[in-house]
Amino acid sequence: VMSKTMKKKGIGLVASVFSLVILVCSFAAIGVMATGSPTASIEPKTQMVGAGESFTFNVAFDPAGKGFTGGSITMKFNASVMRVNAVNPSDLLLGGDGYMELTKEIDNITGTVKYEAIRYPGISTPAPAGNFTVIIATIKEDASSGKYDLNLTDAGFADEEGDPIPGIGIENGSITVDMEKPVIFNLIPANSTILNVSTPTISAEYYDPEPASGINLSSVKISVDSEDVTMNATVTGSNVSYTPPEPLAGGLHSVTVSVADDASNENSTTWSFTVLPRWDVNEDGVVNIWDLTKIAAHYGEITEEPYPRWDVNEDGVVNIWDLTKVAAHYGENYL
Repeated sequence: VMSKTMKKKGIGLVASVFSLVILVCSFAAIGVMATGSPTASIEPKTQMVGAGESFTFNVAFDPAGKGFTGGSITMKFNASVMRVNAVNPSDLLLGGDGYMELTKEIDNITGTVKYEAIRYPGISTPAPAGNFTVIIATIKEDASSGKYDLNLTDAGFADEEGDPIPGIGIENGSITVDMEKPVIFNLIPANSTILNVSTPTISAEYYDPEPASGINLSSVKISVDSEDVTMNATVTGSNVSYTPPEPLAGGLHSVTVSVADDASNENSTTWSFTVLPRWDVNEDGVVNIWDLTKIAAHYGEITEEPYPRWDVNEDGVVNIWDLTKVAAHYGENYL
């Protein structure tokens, strides 16, 4: 009996040890799969920028389970488009007792940055992924629109023992420069239009041409006769529309619409139209005898919407009150 019992216990012990080995191997396999390869990269991978705009990007490093002591990077950029203002240490270097910058070279003629630095003490295995350096740059005012590469031509890093980490992959980045102003079109009412309605819908359409950083909705403004009416307008990503809550006075009116894109490129346009009020019955731009005779020819008529011009006050009947309305503005000229 004892022999059988011991045998069963032995089998159970072997099974438990075997399960433990399988579990450890599984965790080890997971660790290997999660580690991947060490990588140096430009972060963010791409970004949109405009004329004169300053921006930052990082040279990041993922040790992929290795330690970290320091490194050396060389980056190329297009010097006709941008200039680098500063190269500074970032979190991978700043977390220890101190750091030392060995090389810090910026050449805005050839478009080259070289940066070498170490931290002390180093970070033991496994060091976290982080940023090695942060680079501050500015787009030139005369830059041309387009996509421009930020290339790491060399990247080397050392582990916690100070030995070079082999097999470092490189992921380059880019910037897209947007120098194109938004296009404003389809102005309503059209420029120099003469209208016989005093509450016209005023609108304009716009779009951001390639490389298209996108319309900045908060930048859209519309003014009528130099008064900002944006708060009462409808603004979308493609148009702005405004209808006056009260009739516009007879005569010339100006409209200005301005819009910018997300790269701070701004455009604006101004146009005008003329409103002929209802008391200019025959729509010739002047209130005179011929407006009165037009009312007289229809005197006593019952009207319906849309009310004809000779029902000046739009009350559904042509009578003395239409004549007095014209008389009150007699002699006015709107053209």
